[in-house]
Amino acid sequence: MISLVQNFRYTIALAALLFFAAPLFSQTPFPDKEINDQIQFWTSINSTIRVTDRWGLMADFHIRRNNFILDPSFYFLRVGGIYWLDDKFSLAGGGALLWLATDTEAGNKFSLEKRIYQ
Repeated sequence: MISLVQNFRYTIALAALLFFAAPLFSQTPFPDKEINDQIQFWTSINSTIRVTDRWGLMADFHIRRNNFILDPSFYFLRVGGIYWLDDKFSLAGGGALLWLATDTEAGNKFSLEKRIYQ
């Protein structure tokens, strides 16, 4: 009579064999990998200004372009306030604007997205 431990080992071995062998008998082949080459340029200006020991301002402006610098992708402006709990921890919040470019037959059109952040 097969012991409970041996039965468990046979069950685990059979499950592992089925798991690892299943891809060999699969009916659908993997699709060819599609590679999409993109060249992007992204730069930003970031600043933090301490007004008092606890309060400050922060702002940043981002530009991202496609085809290196030929086509616009987005422009992002963010402005907010900062409160320092101590020299290592701070809380920040503010508002942001994102101008996202969409390529159309008439040229690039921009959609404006307004965001809050913390």
